[in-house]
Amino acid sequence: MKLQVFLASSLRRHVSAYDPGAGLNLSLPAGRTVRDLLAQLGIEPKEIAIVLVNQDRVGPDRVLKENDQVRLFPPLSGG
Repeated sequence: MKLQVFLASSLRRHVSAYDPGAGLNLSLPAGRTVRDLLAQLGIEPKEIAIVLVNQDRVGPDRVLKENDQVRLFPPLSGG
């Protein structure tokens, strides 16, 4: 299945030559979850604060579907 993945902020370091405007086009076998996607990208789940799939907030066990758009955000800090 094909996915479009967008990485925010510090998560971009996991993908060399990441293009924030275009995101990342990936293929995964059917039935994979957000957790599987993170593993493929080499991102530890603790590095993720928010996952949006097609603009809906989801958890790591969400099963992904063909043409899903996934946005990953790290924890934010500051004040």
